[in-house]
Amino acid sequence: MIEWLFMGVFEWFYAMAMGFFEYCAQSLLSVFSFNITYFEQSVPAAGPIYNLLLAVAWAILLGNGVFQSLRSMMTGIGIEADDPKETFLRTFLFSFLLLFARQICNIPLRMVEQIVNLLNMPDNIPLVNFESALSGIPNFGWLFAIICGLVVIFQMIKLFIEVGERYVVLAMLTILSPLAFSMGGSKATKDNFSGWVRMYASMCLMTIFNIITVKILFSALATIPLNDATILPGIILIIGICRMARRIDSIIARIGLNPAITGEPLRGGIGTAVM
Repeated sequence: MIEWLFMGVFEWFYAMAMGFFEYCAQSLLSVFSFNITYFEQSVPAAGPIYNLLLAVAWAILLGNGVFQSLRSMMTGIGIEADDPKETFLRTFLFSFLLLFARQICNIPLRMVEQIVNLLNMPDNIPLVNFESALSGIPNFGWLFAIICGLVVIFQMIKLFIEVGERYVVLAMLTILSPLAFSMGGSKATKDNFSGWVRMYASMCLMTIFNIITVKILFSALATIPLNDATILPGIILIIGICRMARRIDSIIARIGLNPAITGEPLRGGIGTAVM
């Protein structure tokens, strides 16, 4: 009697968790289409902030050019400075680039969007019915099935959160692009611009890797063997794919690129995350 009571409670909780996850996952498929317009529509303040940063970037670029020119006038007293001709040419070049900062950012974004469209994300997220897969296990097989399902759901939720976090990082780098272009007017600040370019390119590349790993995960969920002997290796495979996808930023950093490191652990457990 007690076993049947616990079974009913756990199955109700498991069905509620599966329904909630399926609803959230289906909603996130629209974000996986990778479109910065979604961020701009959801955050109306992004447009005014970009215009404000554009004005600040012009002040930094022109002020830096004037400052470097003043330094070149004082080279006779031992102050090191850039060549004034080079400073003028760099300021002129980056003032032209600053005018089209958003259009320049749209070029790699559209390339990534086309690649994501070619990957052809599925319309529905496949979910494994662990209850039918483990129905042959005697005694508390239903409890093992529920635990397996909750573990997979928890890993996929953490993966989706990190994909969303990387999406926000790329959107913020796009909004902050005027400040990056304003740093290229002199040799003293060109490293800041070069660092932004490396990080922006790395985040675009990591976005493609995110979509590839998510599609691999969906493919594994759709074809996982549903029998008592092979369900456990399949679950380990799914968890391994999720953990690898969450650490893709560290993997890219190892090969020499410069992505933003995201995905801090949820300290305090599930209770703290829910609160």
